[in-house]
Amino acid sequence: MLGVWSETEGDFDEDRIAPVVQAKLNNRYVLVEATPARAAMVLKSVGGGLSKPADHWLSRSIGHRVEDQPDYDYGKWIARYYRNVIASGQPSLSDVDAVIKWPEHSRQSFRYRRLVLPFRGEDSSTLLLCASLVDPSINLRVKPA
Repeated sequence: MLGVWSETEGDFDEDRIAPVVQAKLNNRYVLVEATPARAAMVLKSVGGGLSKPADHWLSRSIGHRVEDQPDYDYGKWIARYYRNVIASGQPSLSDVDAVIKWPEHSRQSFRYRRLVLPFRGEDSSTLLLCASLVDPSINLRVKPA
């Protein structure tokens, strides 16, 4: 994915991005759009390779603010992270160890490696491609003293 971002010089090219996301990342992605005319970032599309609860709820959130995910605290946290990537204009790779509460499900732990790539979209927009790979070995929890 970093290679595609570099080759396109940060311009969003769906024809070049889609095959990599499908083949290498098992379609685990969220595409977010930020525009100067709108303060809120919105979900633009969601890949079908996410966990069942995430796919179910996020696919119904297309066009809504990132913060308005069913787990509002998680949505606010991820929106802050996305804003930092937009401000830097650089890709960001991080490990995530989050506990998320999806409606009709108990709280669940999700551990994954996340790559967020900022692309230039149309009309001065920024598109964030947020790709992830599940990694159960990630453990970022603070151990009690």
